Amino acid sequence: MTNAPAGAATLLDFIGRAETGESGREAYDVLVFHQQAKLPKPLTDYTIDELLAAQKVWGSTGWTIKGKKHRGSAAGKYQIIRKTLAGLVAQLGIPGSAKFTPDLQDRLGYALLTARGWQAFTSGQITPSAFALALAKEWASMPVLSTLKGAQRTVTRGESYYAGDGVNKSQIEADELEAILASVRGKPAPKPRPAPPQDFPVKGARNNEVVAQVQRRLKELGYTEIGNVDGDFGDFTEKAILIFRHDAGLPLGSTIDSSLLVALAKAKPREISTARQDATAKEVRDAAPEAKANWFTKVAGLWGMIGTAAVGFGNWVVGSFEDIRDGAQPILDVLGFIDWWVYLLIFFAVAGWLYLNGRKGEQASVAAVQEGARR
Repeated sequence: MTNAPAGAATLLDFIGRAETGESGREAYDVLVFHQQAKLPKPLTDYTIDELLAAQKVWGSTGWTIKGKKHRGSAAGKYQIIRKTLAGLVAQLGIPGSAKFTPDLQDRLGYALLTARGWQAFTSGQITPSAFALALAKEWASMPVLSTLKGAQRTVTRGESYYAGDGVNKSQIEADELEAILASVRGKPAPKPRPAPPQDFPVKGARNNEVVAQVQRRLKELGYTEIGNVDGDFGDFTEKAILIFRHDAGLPLGSTIDSSLLVALAKAKPREISTARQDATAKEVRDAAPEAKANWFTKVAGLWGMIGTAAVGFGNWVVGSFEDIRDGAQPILDVLGFIDWWVYLLIFFAVAGWLYLNGRKGEQASVAAVQEGARR
């Protein structure tokens, strides 16, 4: 590895594996979201100018993956984003014609490691925890070693600094990072820390921070059954935990414990089934009591408005009957010559027209759903 001490090279290989999932030469050609197969040539054949231009496009248009749009410009073994690459190129005086080769990537990786405090760490000026935090800010796959305020929310030991953004999460365990940091620094690896005893909240707990963190994480993962993030362990929270435990293959129950917290930290966002996406308004009302309550409220409000309007109109008619009769008498004299069955035929025709058009619209809606024209 170009100009990198043995310890730095070992750490960079470790970071590269975590970032790309590759341990060999293939890591240098990995594109964010593993989209390198869509490129016209390997990343290592790109010049710096070509790569910066391409990263601008990837960052704005991105790719469609499993029906969802994803954007990002991270490239190579160390998943360097466009802004960082442009800064390193200017700092190191790298010409735009230089190719993004493995040697150049290693040089860039060591420059990033240096910027994040490599020398200060190896000389003992900063602690492993502080250096790990610096690494976690540069590489999202790296875990933090203690509970602290992350980019999106409070993160606990072993989580990515960027946990909570819906994209990034740590790819390795905290103990594993501690061990590699100890080895590259020339000191024995610390023994794994026993988990401190903890009293987990139970149902009925109120304004509890652990409950709030569980609620927040469940909502991030798509478990909307959780309701509000308020720190209160009620029926909604119990139901969401039970569903998540089932999905994650954990022992069924609605308790909060260490296994639940670990599973929540590692879980991927929930995939919504096609049946749920295509649920009708009636199906939603049958499944969600709050939706049914809102529907009844809406219907009651509608009939309340109609009733109020009818009573008001009736009062106005009664109070103004003499004036209305005098004004309408010429019209009544004309309509008096029309037989009653003509009125009946008119009302029947209007009602029939409404029925036929309503049925036609209903059939069109059903066909659209069945043919996939709409959800």
